[in-house]
Amino acid sequence: MHTAETNSTLDDCHSRVDLASNKQLYQCTHPKVHTPHQIVDPEICKSCEYSKKAPPKTKRVSNLVTNSRRRLNKRSLQIAIIIPSHNYAKYVAEAIESALQQSYSASEILVLDDNSTDNTEEVVTPYLSRGVRYLHVEYGNVHAVRYRGLIETSSDIVCFLDADDTLPNNYLENGIKEFNSFRVGIVYSNMQTFGSETSERIFPEQYDEKKLVEENFIHAGSLVRREALLISNAFETPLHPRIAGLTGDWFIWRKVLQTGWTARRQTAVYQYRQHSRSSTRNFAHNYTYYEKAVLAEEKITLFIPLSGRTKYWVRMKNFLEKQSWPHDKILLFFLDTSQNSAFSMKIKNWLLKSDYSDFRYIKQKVGDQGLADLPRLESANMVRLAMARIYNRMAREITTNYLWILEDDIIPELDVCERLLRAFDKNTASVSAPYISRFHNGYVVWDKRGKMYSTKRGRIQTVGGNGFGCVILRSHLISGSVFTAQSDPPDFDIAFYDRLKSTNYTAKVHWDIECEHLG
Repeated sequence: MHTAETNSTLDDCHSRVDLASNKQLYQCTHPKVHTPHQIVDPEICKSCEYSKKAPPKTKRVSNLVTNSRRRLNKRSLQIAIIIPSHNYAKYVAEAIESALQQSYSASEILVLDDNSTDNTEEVVTPYLSRGVRYLHVEYGNVHAVRYRGLIETSSDIVCFLDADDTLPNNYLENGIKEFNSFRVGIVYSNMQTFGSETSERIFPEQYDEKKLVEENFIHAGSLVRREALLISNAFETPLHPRIAGLTGDWFIWRKVLQTGWTARRQTAVYQYRQHSRSSTRNFAHNYTYYEKAVLAEEKITLFIPLSGRTKYWVRMKNFLEKQSWPHDKILLFFLDTSQNSAFSMKIKNWLLKSDYSDFRYIKQKVGDQGLADLPRLESANMVRLAMARIYNRMAREITTNYLWILEDDIIPELDVCERLLRAFDKNTASVSAPYISRFHNGYVVWDKRGKMYSTKRGRIQTVGGNGFGCVILRSHLISGSVFTAQSDPPDFDIAFYDRLKSTNYTAKVHWDIECEHLG
C-alpha cells in the first residue's frame, strides 16, 4: 500500500466504511488500497495518500454499496508464502529471496522455524525489515507446522514453500491466473530438480482425480485456496512425523479435492532441491503403500445387499458391531431388496441404534421375492439380472475412494478391512478375502485363464478375478463401470474382471483371510 504523511482527518475519506463489530477498524473500498481483507485502522487512514481522493464516482448514488462490493469481489487475490524450516539455515535464504523477488508480490511471507538447532533465526533476521515474519515453533512435524502457518496468516491463497526449495520469479503471477473460477482449489506445476540431480518432472496437464487417488502428482509447493483447506478440514487429522514429511502434502490435496474443488496446472516450474541423501529417498522404501497413502484415515463405503434372509442377519449384525475398522470411518450402505416389511423394519431399527453415524438405507425391487434362495440352475438368468441391478445402483451412489462389498451370507474375520487395504499398491484394483463356492469344489477365485482355484496358493496372490462376497475395490473402477447380465461372459463379476484385463490394474486375493460362507 502506498502511504504518505498527510494532515487528513478520518472524516475526509470517501472510501472508509465503518465496521459494526469494531469501532477502531474500518473497511476501505478504494481500488488502489490493498490490505488483508481491505481492513484498515485510524493510523493507516491518517497516512494514506488516497484519503482525500474519492474513488471513481458511480452513476447512481444508490449503487454505491453495490459497486463497493463488486470492487471487493474483484480485488486481486492475496498470497501468503509459508516456509517451514528445520535445520535448513544454509538454504532458507535462497527460499526467502525467491519469495521476495516474485513479479506478483506475496502479501505475507512467514518462516516457521521448527525447533532448529542451527542458526536459522540468525539467517532470517535481516529479512524482517523487508516484511518477512519469523516464528519459532516446536512441533517436529511438518504437517503441524503447515497448519500453524495457515493459522498465522490471512491471505486468500497459500503456498507452502519448503525451506530448501525455490520459486521462479513468475511462479505466483502465472499461478494466480488459474484461480479464475471458484471451483479451482489447487494450482500445481511441473517441477525442476536441482542440487545432486537435475531433471524435470512433468505432471498431468489436466487434473486427473482418479490418478491422484493412486499416486501423488501435486507437489507440496502448489498454490491452494485458504478456504479449501479450512472447509475440507485438511489439517484435522494428525499425521506421524515421518509420513507427514514423506506424503503429508498428498494427504492434504486429496482431502481438498474430495470436498469438491478441482485443480489446474500452471506454466511456471517449481524448483525442487534434490539432496544426495534426501529424507524422501531414505525413508520411502521403509513404508508400505498403506502407510504412504495414509489409508488408515480413509473413509470406506461398506456396501451390503440384503436379500431378506433373516437367518443370516443375526450373524451379519454381530459382525458389523464387532468389526475393527473405525465405525466413524465407514459409510454403511444397505440396499434392501427383500420386499419384506418386517425384515426391513428390523434393519432400520438396528441402524438407528448402531454406532455407525453415516449410513444409507435404500429399498429396491430387483427381482422376485426370495430369489436368492431359489435353486441357482433354474433361476440363473433371473439372478444375473437382479445382481446387475443391485451393483449398478451401488455404482451410481459411491462417494468414497474405496468400496468394501460384503454379501449378506459372507462372514469374514473382524480385522478384514485393514488387512485387505494393506495389500494395496498403486496398481491394485481390488483385494478379496476368499470363500468356498456353493456350486463347485473350490473357491470363488479364478486365475487369468478363468480356471477356479480349488486350494489356497501362498499368502497374497495376483489372480484373474474373484466373487464380490468380500472384496475392497478402488471406487472409480466401479463408478465408471456398467454391470451386465447378458453379455459374454454373462455373470456380472466375471465380466467386470474380464474388462479389467485391458487396464494396468491387478486383482489380488488374500488367502490368509478366509471367510465363512453361510449359504
